Amino acid sequence: MRNLYENGSMTITVLPACPDCLALSFTRMEPGLVIRALKLYAKTQS
Repeated sequence: MRNLYENGSMTITVLPACPDCLALSFTRMEPGLVIRALKLYAKTQS
């Protein structure tokens, strides 16, 4: 597993078995932060 974003208890993990899928595991994560992280992930895949 590869962590694209990690800050304390906030983590976004990419599942290697499903590279097009994001598994979001978080506590108290802000929606805006999720969107920014997803956009960053999209840039790394393009």
